[in-house]
Amino acid sequence: MPCDTITTQSVNLKNAMSDIVEKALKALKWNVTLVNKAKITAQSNNDTLTWLKGRGIRISSSNSSQHLQNITKEYSKQAVSWAASRAGWNVNSTGTNKLTISRR
Repeated sequence: MPCDTITTQSVNLKNAMSDIVEKALKALKWNVTLVNKAKITAQSNNDTLTWLKGRGIRISSSNSSQHLQNITKEYSKQAVSWAASRAGWNVNSTGTNKLTISRR
C-alpha cells in the first residue's frame, strides 16, 4: 500500500532564493529587468515589482494582492521542483497548483 504524505508550508518571500523568485516571475510572464542575490526588479504591463532579500516584495499596482498571491503560488511550485530535482526525484504537474513527486 502506498504511503502518501501531505505537508503544508507557508511561504515567506522575504527569505526567498533569488534564483527561484526570478524563475517564478518569468513563468508568470513578468519582464525581469534586474537580478542579483539581494534585489530583483520586474514589470508586467504598467505594474512594477521590486523584491529585496530580507524585505520581501513591493508591487506598484491596483491589483497587487492578486499579483502577490500568484507569485507566492508560482514560487512554491518552483521551490518544490527545485528541491525535488536536487534530490533526484521526478516532478509532474497534476493540475492547477498541484504537483506529484516520485522517485526516479
